[in-house]
Amino acid sequence: MVLADIIGKAGSDAIAAAHQITIHVAGDTGVPATDHETNQVIVADEMAKDYDPAHPETSPAFFLHVGDVIYGPGQNSYLDQFYNPYMHYPGKIVAIPGNHDGESDAKIKDFQKYFCAATQAVPPIAGSIFRQTLTQPGVYWCLDAPFVQIVGLYSNSAKTRGSSQVRQSARRRKRGL
Repeated sequence: MVLADIIGKAGSDAIAAAHQITIHVAGDTGVPATDHETNQVIVADEMAKDYDPAHPETSPAFFLHVGDVIYGPGQNSYLDQFYNPYMHYPGKIVAIPGNHDGESDAKIKDFQKYFCAATQAVPPIAGSIFRQTLTQPGVYWCLDAPFVQIVGLYSNSAKTRGSSQVRQSARRRKRGL
């Protein structure tokens, strides 16, 4: 995918013309808390202050979430741990699933529903929060942007290279266990 796919051609062109790109990067933000004044909310609100509507070319292009958007089971995990905490964050959020996002078939399907949708739309779970789904090509991807190329890798599927189970088995064999 290209940056224009995420923030539009005008935004991508403005970044190219400014000769710099700024992005937010964080991971392990999923917090199964009922209190909406979590550290996650405080950090998200502080990140939102980095946006300057008068100078979008120097504002963060997007937020790259590097995994574990949500923790724990539950139908409302994305509402409580993603949509509510980032309700005031004005930028797009691109994500790579972490081990907790893919610890079950249902959870990875939810991740795909919110980040790998066919079209951008506000999902019903978001309620009145205006945060559109993203149209990432899958759970792993390559993003071409001015001044940077980002490869998002997801390696949490069982019995494949890179999964923790394969690495643990290899360590056991090496130690003769």
